Amino acid sequence: MKKGIITTVSFLLFIAVFSLGTFFTPSREFSENENRPLASFPKIDAESVISGKAQSELNTYVSDQMFLRDFLVSLKSSVEKTAGMRESGGVYFAQDGYYIKKLSEQAVDDNIFLKNLNAVNTFFENNKKLGKSHITFILAPTAGGILGDKLPAGTDYFDQKSRIKTAQNSIKNGTFVELYDDYLKTDESIYYKTDHHWTTRGAYLAYVNYCKALNKEAKKYESEVFSQDFRGTLYSKAPYFGAEHDTVELFKLQNEDDLTLFIGGEKSDFSIYDRTKADVKDKYTVFFGGNYPQMRIESKSGKGNLLVIKDSYANSFLPFIAEDFRSTTVVDPRYCQTPISQIVEDNKITDILILYNIESFVSDEYIPLITL
Repeated sequence: MKKGIITTVSFLLFIAVFSLGTFFTPSREFSENENRPLASFPKIDAESVISGKAQSELNTYVSDQMFLRDFLVSLKSSVEKTAGMRESGGVYFAQDGYYIKKLSEQAVDDNIFLKNLNAVNTFFENNKKLGKSHITFILAPTAGGILGDKLPAGTDYFDQKSRIKTAQNSIKNGTFVELYDDYLKTDESIYYKTDHHWTTRGAYLAYVNYCKALNKEAKKYESEVFSQDFRGTLYSKAPYFGAEHDTVELFKLQNEDDLTLFIGGEKSDFSIYDRTKADVKDKYTVFFGGNYPQMRIESKSGKGNLLVIKDSYANSFLPFIAEDFRSTTVVDPRYCQTPISQIVEDNKITDILILYNIESFVSDEYIPLITL
């Protein structure tokens, strides 16, 4: 009886501590640990209460703003991993400390993939006057395709290689840059362990293959360590206490001072690397400060005007080619409202590069907008 009373009192104290902690702790707008915005206190009126919307939003608010939430989320993931679970939060716990996004063959909609591939071919057809050697397409494999041997046994992971080969075989008016085989053979660390992006070395190997495909000589760079305590977007989905830290490298450009970056038409304080990002969680944003609808890089020594249509994989690739063009206009179709055909005309584009990772390419429904 006494033991039951102690258990009940302990449980009530536990609930009271977390309730009071949640009530008195200031609300947060963003969780760096989970890399997402958090719910704000909902608007409560008669209509929202009757419809049930207020209760639903209040539950979400309490969940997001719970006292010690980041600690509890990490504790949950740590317990699951220690218990031998293969996955948590939509990611696999792979060998050697890698997180790999969960994406099965059944989860991939090939209608989206083929629609996007058709959009790329239509866009290349519309701009074929530039010449095949001035139009390039990079469809990058991700860690799940290249590091498949690190996935838990029996994992149903989607077939990246066959879809990349389909894309390669379909391109008619441009140059496809093949990466898959060289990525399988390299001993370099080409993917972050805790983030979905390729590392700077992975981006550099893509640049080497890009130059090879266009019969250009790839430049060589010295590297510098920007950060050694990066935990990326995949870690944010299932943070556990023993997760490794990634190292973020920057490759030193020969003429970085000759580059000028414009974001939204405004000149930026930095040209390529935003070194203030050493103090934020998402250190991949050191490359240009993050993602924008449109930005432009101007070079004093380059020739021609390049248009890059991309996802965030391109951010760590762009420094290698920015010096080669007088201007590089970078567009993310997810956010850009200006028709791409107008951007081509306004910027007197002479060269085009489309760069996506295969996971984005099979799911991004904004890519067809490039044909407008």
